[in-house]
Amino acid sequence: MRLKMASLAAVCAALLTLASCLGSNDEVNYVYYDDTAITEFSLGTLNVYVHTKSSTGSDSVYVTTVSGSNYDFYIDQSKNEIYNVDSLPYGTDVAHVLATISSKNSGLIYLKSLKSDSLSYYSSTDSIDFSQPRTIEVVSQSAAYYRKYTVKVNVHQQKEDDFAWSRMAVQQDFAGMSGIKAVAKGDSLFVFGTDGNTTTAFVTARADGQHFAKLPVSFTAGAYANAIAGHGKLYMLDGGVLKSSADGATWTTVTTNAALTRLVGYGTKEMYALSEAGRIMSSADGGATWKADELDDNTSLLPTANLNFALLPLKTNDEMERVLLTGTRTGSANALVWSKIVDYSATATAYPWTFVDAAEDNRYSLQALPNLQVMCYGNQLVAFGTDNGTLPAAMSVSPDQGITWRTDSVYALPAQAQRGIRVLSATADADNFVWVVCTGTGEVWRGRLSQLGWKKENDSFLK
Repeated sequence: MRLKMASLAAVCAALLTLASCLGSNDEVNYVYYDDTAITEFSLGTLNVYVHTKSSTGSDSVYVTTVSGSNYDFYIDQSKNEIYNVDSLPYGTDVAHVLATISSKNSGLIYLKSLKSDSLSYYSSTDSIDFSQPRTIEVVSQSAAYYRKYTVKVNVHQQKEDDFAWSRMAVQQDFAGMSGIKAVAKGDSLFVFGTDGNTTTAFVTARADGQHFAKLPVSFTAGAYANAIAGHGKLYMLDGGVLKSSADGATWTTVTTNAALTRLVGYGTKEMYALSEAGRIMSSADGGATWKADELDDNTSLLPTANLNFALLPLKTNDEMERVLLTGTRTGSANALVWSKIVDYSATATAYPWTFVDAAEDNRYSLQALPNLQVMCYGNQLVAFGTDNGTLPAAMSVSPDQGITWRTDSVYALPAQAQRGIRVLSATADADNFVWVVCTGTGEVWRGRLSQLGWKKENDSFLK
């Protein structure tokens, strides 16, 4: 009631002012509307405080600006909420903000104090503190109707280029393994490892990562390296027999006549493998039948160890994608990179696998690192391996589909990882977390580039 009376008093004051201006002209009629609402909300220029290090290594801060008009605010009239879906940059000063607020039928707009229930008249020239949610009130011209809105100005709480890691577990079952393969599928992370005699399997929930359950299955010693996921299933090449599973516990034979030596990966519609004849094979029917793909270079350039598969959707055509096969081969200082465009359109063109030739002295080639891991992450390729049983400081990044590679400090690896890593395997899940599973130490790490974890809300109903 107090708020209503304050609003009514303000409106009455405005009416008295108008009446004094009218004088004795009784022929002028004014209509005062009963309804109103907030119809527009935007911010002006904002200061952003950026923390960095000087050339001497000391902490330094500089100020830059962003235009608040580049960040749309959505007005939910059903919930009386106003907010920005795309958060402002980390370090944005939202305690001193100029805002433009408009109302239906020229309703009067008030701001509720952060310290009390008192109201103050809104002015576009007054600085407003949006460091916490604010209540604004709009009152109709007739003073018969009013609405309250909660305004929340969202600011990123993480730097967009922070790569944060967590040690999820130290799994002794993994520590003693001589080979290991991590595979992300749906809501689960599967780990296949060998002790030199038998491949065993473990699973954890993607949201967990600390508790691994051993699955009641076993495979031949080398089968762990042939575990892949695609089309909602796990696939395993076990002693020449191709098997599939929905849960990792129950497996079904797909074919026994594939003549394959290694499963490579699964694209959008096709599965890939290496054959006994040293060819790249593809299957469009879940592994039941296979055909040899065309290569534009000698099969002797195909990798034989540390094989990785990556899928890169093409931004320019949603019916085409690029798949990559990478790995190492004895005698080569550089990693071996093969690339293929896959066309799924109605008038599809068959493209060959292309060898990405890198000269031995090319300083921007991908090095043949021990335990080489390559994956698509953040719409580009990232790669890393081990260095004398340790993880390097940063990953290598390729923005041009595997042609050139440069170390990027943004894509940092866990600095706290223990020494003594023998073999590792890495994979990325649907939440953009990178998982690293290590033998020797038994460590399981999970990390993510902060900007790839920022949620994009559906705002279509608010526009």
